[in-house]
Amino acid sequence: MLSRLLRSRVPLVHQDMKHLATTNRLSLNVVVCGASGGIGQPLSLLLKQSTLIKELALYDTVHSMGVAADLSHVPTLAKVKGFVGRDQLKDALKGAQVVVIPAGMPRKPGMTRDDLFDTNASIIKEITEGIGQPLSLLLKQSTLIKELALYDTVHSMGVAADLSHVPTLAKVKGFVGRDQLKDALKGAQVVVIPAGMPRKPGMTRDDLFDTNASIIKEITEGIAEAAPKAIIAVITNPINSTLPIAAEVMKKAGVFYPKRLIGITTLDVIRARTFIAEAKGFDPMHINVPVIGGHAGTTIIPLVSRATPSVTFPQDELEALTKKIQEAGTEVVKAKAGAGSATLSMAHAGALFVIDLCRAMVGDANIVHCAFVPSDVTELEYFATPVLLGPKGVQKNLGIGKLSDYEAKQMQEAIPIIKKSIQRGVEFVKKG
Repeated sequence: MLSRLLRSRVPLVHQDMKHLATTNRLSLNVVVCGASGGIGQPLSLLLKQSTLIKELALYDTVHSMGVAADLSHVPTLAKVKGFVGRDQLKDALKGAQVVVIPAGMPRKPGMTRDDLFDTNASIIKEITEGIGQPLSLLLKQSTLIKELALYDTVHSMGVAADLSHVPTLAKVKGFVGRDQLKDALKGAQVVVIPAGMPRKPGMTRDDLFDTNASIIKEITEGIAEAAPKAIIAVITNPINSTLPIAAEVMKKAGVFYPKRLIGITTLDVIRARTFIAEAKGFDPMHINVPVIGGHAGTTIIPLVSRATPSVTFPQDELEALTKKIQEAGTEVVKAKAGAGSATLSMAHAGALFVIDLCRAMVGDANIVHCAFVPSDVTELEYFATPVLLGPKGVQKNLGIGKLSDYEAKQMQEAIPIIKKSIQRGVEFVKKG
């Protein structure tokens, strides 16, 4: 995976966020031909965020259904449909007002654009990496970020070169290989870690532990030495275990600051918003749903009883909705058929959190996110709850609040599962 670790330096003067679209007019039907490719995926993510687009059709010869499933979790009004294979091209194009064609083979070192003709001419005639790249693109667009350092064991220099052409004030630098990790971290105020192996069909988040635990441990060891007071935001799964790993590493180094260690669970929140809005016909951008617990399967507990605006469902529909939110990531993995996990919706969620964190760091008030954090609100050392963000990370844990009987039962069932995951992370560091 690329761009495993990102650094943001917050400028002294806060600038208001610029949104991709500022109008509420909904009118356009847009088709992206080549939606599962290197350009097509991040382009589709950016288009999904525009309020000018009513329908977004994603076409490709492979994997476009998975990309559409992933993007459908981003809570905007644009409806996304996937079309795969040449037999569905005409269906994808029906009613289109704008057709964008990023399809084709990308250039390789030593090639000119003309060298692509033989392959790409036939593609035009007929008309897939990770969270880090689209997340880096979204962060590059923020006016809150002064410097963006991209670190990975491979290819990060190329990603940095690519992003450096996006005309924003954020300066981008690439760092590649373990020898450059500490250089990437120097002066960091925020460190975001989306590193790790993504899920494949049939895998749970816990199945990623053996690979991703070592990655988190290595990066956190670098942070402990080079940027011990940075706010650390962990995306790497399984978060129920990887956040405790990061904490244990920092404790071992004597630089553990619990309010500066955060597991990003925003994706669960935006899925809850999206699915409730779909069920009730609401605008997903104007609904909020707290999600507590953990970030895996049944440990994800959407508090539908506390949604704003208020909503109610019959018990059978509520249980089905809860299960849909809990299993949404698995459905995307299945839809992508081995070509990745929920990279686009996770990049959107990660960027939402990091940009809001930066806003809080420069003094914006009343910024609340749900996150998996060191906690004393339950018997567990870590638990996801709404938290108030501030200049130094978590300013206040807002706790669990009132639960319905159904939600309270879910929480009690989730606690032993989360406890086991936490212990697994702790033991991993203790064993060295």
